[in-house]
Amino acid sequence: MTGAEWTLARYYAKQAVKRELQAQGIKLSHVEACEIIRSANQYIVDHPEIIAFASERYRSFVESGRLRPPRGIPLG
Repeated sequence: MTGAEWTLARYYAKQAVKRELQAQGIKLSHVEACEIIRSANQYIVDHPEIIAFASERYRSFVESGRLRPPRGIPLG
């Protein structure tokens, strides 16, 4: 997993955590950022499929030209 894929996985995990908090009626402004990150890291552990999703999204971003491919690392 590249750094970019990990970044996307964490982004999607943070979004999921934020949605869960909002669904519980918790305002995001009342939650410290470090708690959201901690919960996102645990979300990735509990939902490893998010890594595959992030990897696939990264590949599609590179193929569509929205992101540059990593130097020296072949995709696929």
